[in-house]
Order: sequence, then structure tokens, then C-alpha cells
Amino acid sequence: MIELHGCYEPQFAPLVNTFIGMFTRNPTSFGLPEVGAALSLTIAGEPMVDVWAGTRADGIRPWQADTLVPVLSCTKGIVAIAFHRLAAAGLIDVNAPVAAFWPEYAQNGKGDVLVRHLLTHSAGQPILGSDLGAGGVWDWDPVVSAFAAARLQWEPGAALGYHTLSFGHLVGEVIGRASGRPVAAHIAEVARAAGGEFHLGITDTGVLARCDDLTDPPANSPDIEIVRRSHGVNFERAADYDDRVLLTPACLRTAAWKAAGFPGAGGFTNARGLAAIYGALANGDILPLDYLADVSAEYARGPDRTLGTEQAFALGWQRCLPDRANRPTTGFGHSGAWGSLGWCEPERRIGFGYTMNRTFGFGGDERGAHLWRAATACMTPTSPS
Repeated sequence: MIELHGCYEPQFAPLVNTFIGMFTRNPTSFGLPEVGAALSLTIAGEPMVDVWAGTRADGIRPWQADTLVPVLSCTKGIVAIAFHRLAAAGLIDVNAPVAAFWPEYAQNGKGDVLVRHLLTHSAGQPILGSDLGAGGVWDWDPVVSAFAAARLQWEPGAALGYHTLSFGHLVGEVIGRASGRPVAAHIAEVARAAGGEFHLGITDTGVLARCDDLTDPPANSPDIEIVRRSHGVNFERAADYDDRVLLTPACLRTAAWKAAGFPGAGGFTNARGLAAIYGALANGDILPLDYLADVSAEYARGPDRTLGTEQAFALGWQRCLPDRANRPTTGFGHSGAWGSLGWCEPERRIGFGYTMNRTFGFGGDERGAHLWRAATACMTPTSPS
């Protein structure tokens, strides 16, 4: 019998029961039970659900209220919030050329790339495509200099292609150029403003001690060959920015990954942190709600050249896809490879977070969306007063 920790409002008992059930019989496509996981939900800034259960990835130490895990591309959603705080203050124009803030970026025909192209994964730079030398992927300046010098793969705005890691360095450099401060500093401000926790670039030993690992996926994972290839890699000497082994559990365990803080995928947090941030966003505490309604609308939709599926993007966030089992049916936010999810619905002031350590595949994970549907089923369709 799984031991549940935390608290929740009685209205959300069906959601919590769904969460508990995932530790014994996972209802998603691959059926693996959770090892350790957390779930959090706020409405109008008030905590409704804040629960956790299970163990850390070693199967021994219990998952705690403050356990942190890598949430990969959930980081993009928090970067988008940091970006829009600057844009709402008039420091960045989403319709301006990237080169207006980052002049070197205009090299090799990139002068027509607009800031909004970066935010909607339509800039034409989903990969870097060049070797950075041993250990070069961990240093900010060589990476962004290489992106500035590179050519586009397609005309900006002409197609979608998920910018898996490049989103973070491209948007992050614009943030840094416009504000004079690194993106990690802005993310820390977002977390503080929301009363949550989100770390990008971790060297503090106390925080590192709370960071859990992700389990290796099972042998029938669609990504098992990449995972196997990752074992034994000297990640500190990584030179290929585009190598998918950088997103494997083996890499995410390293000090190099945790310290580098890739803003496309390098964040560490928990469900409480994601729900607090997205709850504050949905409640109008971080951005004005009229501004948020504009920038969170769908700006791009179509077949994705990177992922091979239909995708929909706001200016920095994923939009809902009602016909997709692995995407929430309402609202917006961002999922992370291997399963984590941060999401919100401003109409009902919902903030949502789900984090875990069990893995199966990079994409297609349905657990977070399954819990989102269970959460919204507990609510009436009207917005809170």
C-alpha cells in the first residue's frame, strides 16, 4: 500500500485517488508504476492539492516535500514567463528582429529572424550542427556564438520544428542582451515572485542534496538505444550540442548538467514549484491578465519537423491539443521529456504541477495530461470568484 503525504481539499479526492493508483497500475500507454512522484494544484492562488509519495530513484530514500527533479523542457515554460515580464515592461518587442538585441545574430542571412520566431519554434535553428570541442557544450558564450554564426535550416516563420535545446540559448541570449542579466537570474525572480522554487544552474550543496535522479527506462523503451549509448560517456567533455544523450538520465545525474543550467531543458523543481509559478501566472500575479491572454493565444500550428507530429505553440508555451492523449485538453504550459508537466488555465485560475522520477520515453508520456484531465473533472466549469 503506497503511503501518501501532503494534503488536499475533499473536492479533489478523485484526482488524488488517480495519483495514488498510478503507483500500482499506471493507466497510461506503458503501464509502469510510479517510483516517486508529486502532484500539486492551486486555484486563485490557493493550494488545493499538494501531495507526494514513493521513493527517490534509488528505491530506498523516501520522496520528501522538497525533493527536486530535472524537469527538462518544462524549463522552457518558465523561461517564457521570464521573457514576457521583460516584454510587458517594454524592454523586448516580440516583433523586432533578434539582431536588434543581439547584432551578431544577423550573420549568414538571419537578419529577418524575429523574436517571435524563436518563441514559436519557427526560427529555423532547431539544432546547432557544429562541434564545440571537448566540454564546449557547457559554456554559454561558445554556444551562442556558434548559433549567431550558423545558417538557418528554413526561412523563418515558414515551418515549425521543435527547438529542443536551442530555444533556451536563443531566447536566453535575447533576455540577457535586453536586460543585462543572465536568464537564470530572471528565472530566480519569477520563482520568488510566485512563492515557488525553480533552479537553473545548481552548485549549492544543500540544493544538490535534494535533487533526485531519473530512473533509467525499461528495455522496451523506444529510446533505449540512446540510453544504453549514454552509459560510460564522459559528459564533461561533451562536444556535440545536438546529441540526444545529453537528455538521458545518465547525463542529468552529472554535476556538469546541473551546474550548466541549459534554459531549454536544465531546470530542477518539484510539483509544488510548478503549480505555484503557473498558479501565480494564471491569477495575474506575475503578468497582467490582458497581456497574458494575448501572448498565450495560439500563434503557430502545424506539422513539426523535429518531432514529426502536429504541434501548437503560443509565444513560448505549448498550447492544448484536445485530440492528443499526452497533452492537456485546455490551457497552456509546457511538458518535459520523460514525463513532468507544468500547466495553467487562467479562465479558472488553475496552476498545475506534476513531477516524477520514473521514465519510459522522451516523448509521448501521458501521465501529466491524464492527471490534468482528472483535476479539471473535479471542478465546475465556472471561474472562481
